[in-house]
Amino acid sequence: MKHSLFKNHSFLFLISAQTVSNLGDWLHLVALFALVAFKWHADPIAMAGITLCMVLPSILFGSPAGWLADRFNRKVLMSFSDFARCGCVLGIAFSVSLWQVYIFLFFLGFFSAVFTPAESGLLRQVVGENQIQAAIGTSEMINNSAKIIGPVAGGALISLTGIKGAFYLDAISFFLSALLLFEIKAPTLQSPVKSDLEHREKVSLTEGFRFLSGFPVLKIGLIVFCTMILALQISDSQAMILIRDIKNATVHFASWCIAASGFGMLTASVLFTKIKLGEKLITLKISPAILGLGCIMVSTGTGWPIGIIEAVYPCVFFLMGFSFTMAVIPFDVLVQKKTPETHTGRVFGTINSLSTLAVLVGILLGGSLSEWFGVRLAFLISGGTTCLLAAVSAIAMKKQKGRKFMSPRVSKQHLEERKNHILDAAKRVFERKGYEPVTMQDIVKEAGISRGNLYQYFSNTEEIMQAVIEKNDDSFYTYIQDLASSHEKVWDAIQAYQKVVFQSLPNPYGIVMYEYSVTRWRNPERKAFFQKRYTQAMKSFLALLEEGVKQGEFHPVQPLETIVNFMVNIWDGLILMAHVEEPERVAVGGQLEALNLYLIQALRPDENADWHLDTKIEPG
Repeated sequence: MKHSLFKNHSFLFLISAQTVSNLGDWLHLVALFALVAFKWHADPIAMAGITLCMVLPSILFGSPAGWLADRFNRKVLMSFSDFARCGCVLGIAFSVSLWQVYIFLFFLGFFSAVFTPAESGLLRQVVGENQIQAAIGTSEMINNSAKIIGPVAGGALISLTGIKGAFYLDAISFFLSALLLFEIKAPTLQSPVKSDLEHREKVSLTEGFRFLSGFPVLKIGLIVFCTMILALQISDSQAMILIRDIKNATVHFASWCIAASGFGMLTASVLFTKIKLGEKLITLKISPAILGLGCIMVSTGTGWPIGIIEAVYPCVFFLMGFSFTMAVIPFDVLVQKKTPETHTGRVFGTINSLSTLAVLVGILLGGSLSEWFGVRLAFLISGGTTCLLAAVSAIAMKKQKGRKFMSPRVSKQHLEERKNHILDAAKRVFERKGYEPVTMQDIVKEAGISRGNLYQYFSNTEEIMQAVIEKNDDSFYTYIQDLASSHEKVWDAIQAYQKVVFQSLPNPYGIVMYEYSVTRWRNPERKAFFQKRYTQAMKSFLALLEEGVKQGEFHPVQPLETIVNFMVNIWDGLILMAHVEEPERVAVGGQLEALNLYLIQALRPDENADWHLDTKIEPG
């Protein structure tokens, strides 16, 4: 699987762009703090402003950025964001005051917020579902390697090129990343057409959260994921202070502990790229417990002999980093698999917003707890809360499993019945409102199901409409077959169908189908769908006429294909006109009799064939 993944050129360009960009991010971060803290001697409040400008855009714009990633070309969004970030970094390099740095940092954070959900969505487009785990694992390996290599390389480059030179190199990294992205050839993303995007733009900004809430395991996973980020930020932001207070501890030892955490993350990335993951996310029960116990151990072990501390602490920090990635990769993989391609932007935009908020809260909470209660107690509170989270998530998942166990066994028949229930509900909504105005939420409400249940079957209203048409067509083809077998003469079968057409007009379903089909000239996928459907309809009626020829009932003077084409086009035209014109102007009965007159001339049935149509039951 891995071998074939790295034959995917688009994926290679994507992770190459990610590698260059990630290293540039760390170079930028080191250069930024060198500029503000060392060169300009900024005070703690000013440094807090730097952190706020970096994380606030993701919190504020994560969901809208996800909406953009689902509506527009993701590769273009990512390339544009990289070019914009290149400009922002150059702006910082030429800034002469702190407020200018704040402005450029805020815009840099904004374009990063746009980039992130687009990247998650593009990853899903270029990689198949069977390779998504390996792809996410590889992506996490790059992220975690950059965390280890980036600060070291950044410090070295600053010493060689100076602070401005480091910013220039970072700008170049964004520029190169944008160029690499242009080489990606992603499959065309099926447009979400209006489902919650074009008609309900304000509602769609919360679509990601509502989608995640529709899957209990994803909702639990999101809570665990964000809480673990919060706990990790509390410990990371105060780790240096905790180690500083240990007797005889050195800065070198502290750096080893931080590095061990990074190596733990990297190791988990490698391991969870290969391990087969299910959908139960058992790691959500284990990983917070490991992280919590690690926080408790380092907080209570500060009084141990320094030799034991130097042997144990790096191992504990390693496990803490490992436990975090142990939760991240399985959660990301499951979200990617459960989320339709047309919604990955909004879903990952929501995750980005909430996780960044957790980062900010974690940093602020870590400083506040350490100031109020001391750093050791801050670690204890963080560790205890995370262990409690592990217990709560285990109980919640057990209850969910219990509910699933007590529910009726979900057989293939049950799944098919549920799908048909959704399609029947969707058809009612389409017939009431037309195709264009209908949203996924309309169908959820009509069917009386959760959004998560609906998305298990369909990604958008486009898929649902096509499924409704296919289901209706299946019934129609069966009806045509039964029609032939239930009549002695094929002419009588045709007349029976003509009568059905007459009695069913106007038909709300027919006009909805035409509303949907009329724009197929500019939609290749929709055009192919209707071409296939038209071919199948032609085959059904052609088989009917061929049976008449076989029985010696018909003696056609034109090719049967031509006659069938004419019949189908007349019927289609009548269905359309019956909805857009007054019934008396359309004169359905008269036109059907005119079709009979043509068929008598074209098919040459026996002399008993009657062109008059039975119109005892009025239309409608």
